[in-house]
Amino acid sequence: MDIFIIEDDLNIIKSLSYIIKDNALGNVIGSAITGKTGLKKIKELIPDIVLVDYLLPEIDGVTLVNELKNIFPNISFIMISHVNSKDMIAKAYKSGIEYYINKPLNVIEIESIINKVKSNIEKEKKLTYIKDLIESQSFPINQSINCEECLKKVLYKLGIVGENGANDIIITVTYIMKNDINANDFSLKDICSIYSSNPKSMEQRMRRTAYLALSNIANIGLEDFMNDIFMDYSNSLFNFEQVRIEMNYLKGKSPKKGKVNLKKFLYGLTYYCENN
Repeated sequence: MDIFIIEDDLNIIKSLSYIIKDNALGNVIGSAITGKTGLKKIKELIPDIVLVDYLLPEIDGVTLVNELKNIFPNISFIMISHVNSKDMIAKAYKSGIEYYINKPLNVIEIESIINKVKSNIEKEKKLTYIKDLIESQSFPINQSINCEECLKKVLYKLGIVGENGANDIIITVTYIMKNDINANDFSLKDICSIYSSNPKSMEQRMRRTAYLALSNIANIGLEDFMNDIFMDYSNSLFNFEQVRIEMNYLKGKSPKKGKVNLKKFLYGLTYYCENN
């Protein structure tokens, strides 16, 4: 996540930057000590999150948030200030901030709130993606579609085509198909060893990406149980019971997440592409 800081105290900017970096909360892509400069820089950089002081020179924090929210509704704002007036804090929330943090800085509170905002951003992105996918499930298909294109089509539908492990999945499934390897015979470790000097890391990347696909499928099922993507892949690529567990986790009914059988997932992709 890209984070921008607007604060008239340089020591606080340094402290916030250190907290963000030390706790791997995101990338501080810029800062400003006045509202006017901050407004200009944010319009250029368009960060994901802005940490902003209430009382700023030239343009105050509330006015700044009001203006930017009208232009960039997806930017999340966290206000940090000495101000503790209930009316002023209410005014800050009305302008569109996500959270209000009272000074002096509390490392645990800052870490917790930034993580909450990051989680909210990711959830919103995922919901937007799923809604767009449900509304329009078209994907350009060439009649002479090859193995890699077929896989990319499926990974696109699963919402993981841009993930780090997607290329590893394509490489592995392509190898299984080209060598006509039976589901009971292939070893993930052996295949990963062919393409990576660190096969364990390659397998972990695929497993994380496959879990994200499971989570996306579960989200689609919650939105529309009869959705074509959900119907096509919830049982062919995953254990359906694990999809149900993930759906209950997403609904907050259970603390237990669904699990992925990576070999089933990879061979399910193999089967799909061989038959399409």
